[in-house]
Amino acid sequence: MIDDINIATEKALFSEGSTVDLMICKNCKFNKNGICSEINEKISSEDYCANWEEKIFDEEKDQLRNIYELIIKVLKKYCDLKEEYYSLIALWIIGTYTHKEFITYPYLFFNAMKGSGKSRLLKLILKLSNNGIMANNLSEAVLFRTAGQRTLGIDEFEHVGTKEKGLLRELLNSAYKKGTCVERAKKVYGDKGDEWVIERYDVYCPILMANISGMEEVLSDRCISLILEKSDKKQITRLLELFDTDLDILAIKRTFSVDSVSKILKNMEIGDGWNNYVLSLDRIDTIDTTHTTHTIDTIDIHTSFYIKIDKSGIDSRSLELFFPLFVISRSLGDDILDKTIETAKFIVNEKKDEDFMENRDVTFLNFIANSENYFQSIADYEFIKEKDILEKYKEWVEYDDKNEEFKWLKSHWIGRALKRLNLIVEKKRIAKGRMVRINFVKAKKQSELFKKENETEHI
Repeated sequence: MIDDINIATEKALFSEGSTVDLMICKNCKFNKNGICSEINEKISSEDYCANWEEKIFDEEKDQLRNIYELIIKVLKKYCDLKEEYYSLIALWIIGTYTHKEFITYPYLFFNAMKGSGKSRLLKLILKLSNNGIMANNLSEAVLFRTAGQRTLGIDEFEHVGTKEKGLLRELLNSAYKKGTCVERAKKVYGDKGDEWVIERYDVYCPILMANISGMEEVLSDRCISLILEKSDKKQITRLLELFDTDLDILAIKRTFSVDSVSKILKNMEIGDGWNNYVLSLDRIDTIDTTHTTHTIDTIDIHTSFYIKIDKSGIDSRSLELFFPLFVISRSLGDDILDKTIETAKFIVNEKKDEDFMENRDVTFLNFIANSENYFQSIADYEFIKEKDILEKYKEWVEYDDKNEEFKWLKSHWIGRALKRLNLIVEKKRIAKGRMVRINFVKAKKQSELFKKENETEHI
């Protein structure tokens, strides 16, 4: 009598250069083509059971899930964070052991207020990560030669655009993407004379950073940025940082298997599968307006994963950053994947709002910096009506009242922008609205700073 499910494992070739545990299923209900095959034969990578992916690597997956939950337990023990941050950081830590399975790996950046415990958090993450070390005091030779085998932490990270931070800037411009190297010239002494040779260093590695002032524009699109607030939970803040003897941390480091995680990730068609899915969208027979129904020429076990990412609306650089964490979370379970996608959507949308607001403010700052001569021609130059500023600014941005994109441009926005940029020297109320005295000197200085940052970004 055939058992309902009788699975045996056997080593077999899954893809060129890698092996996975395939199975023999005596009661395979469906394969990916929807064909019933109640026969006792090895299931190949081209023709596998629809439930196969749930059955392989059960032991490894369970162990990885346990490690993930233990990492969260440790983070909650020592750090007071937003609830959604714990899972995201745990996934990032797991990824430090297998980041080379991905073509990019995001930097993790903490924008922390004073006294929020950023240094403790960095030390803890480095302790849990793969070969974690603080990079602040490493020499150039050590930094470049060993970066590819480490997880690097940079505390008190400020002003990366300055000349003094050239070494770190060069590293950070290269380390988030696989295949990018740093080159150095080395003098070699030989019998036939001295010569200079070029040495290339693979610096692709996970990096986490923290500071109080925020991330400069040149690096912000390579980071997943999280906000740290000061904690009032004494049972956390009064704990000593006994990371070397913490039993949970020791258990994580002892049981973590890089080979098992790599095996799971390789089975998930990390990059090619997603690209094939995107390309297949042109061949979709039916797709409703809410993206809840897909019919694709070839449906495989990964398609539901790709559809979830597709529905999130995350794309471009944001997708590149979060994709490794989506893959890792999916290996832990659909519940973790769904939670990770929701957190990613919130972070991406929040950054879009911040970028949009910042771009508006920079444009307005440039307008103020270049408008002093105009406002000098107005009768009461010392105090300028916000209404007059609004009308002149509309000319500057080529305002169109029929364009929905300009709905935000009102008198109250002008007042708030001047306050955000700290350009108001004095203000007074009038019968209809308000008048302000503007610090044009400061506006010009701030405008020049933004121009210099923009030039640094494109070097």
